[in-house]
Amino acid sequence: MNSVVPKYGLLLAAAAVLAASLISPATTAAKKLNVVTATTDLAALAQEVGGDRISVEAIAKGYQDPHYVEAKPSFLLKLRQADLLVVCNWKSGGCRR
Repeated sequence: MNSVVPKYGLLLAAAAVLAASLISPATTAAKKLNVVTATTDLAALAQEVGGDRISVEAIAKGYQDPHYVEAKPSFLLKLRQADLLVVCNWKSGGCRR
């Protein structure tokens, strides 16, 4: 019966080493998702949800009406590099992603 306890101890130690290897720096250094939002309030929501796994940028600044922001070539570049675009159209019934 004494030989059973060391086997479980060894199994537990092996499981701990496996779990520690899954949380390696290579796993945490994964590429961040680029998220572009229409407004700063959507950017704040996306940042809260995504945390340190994403980088967020808003097209319209907080003082601007998003319906009247002049398009710039830099916006096109941001959108082309985005992994996710978050916009909200309250007039047509809600948010989309």
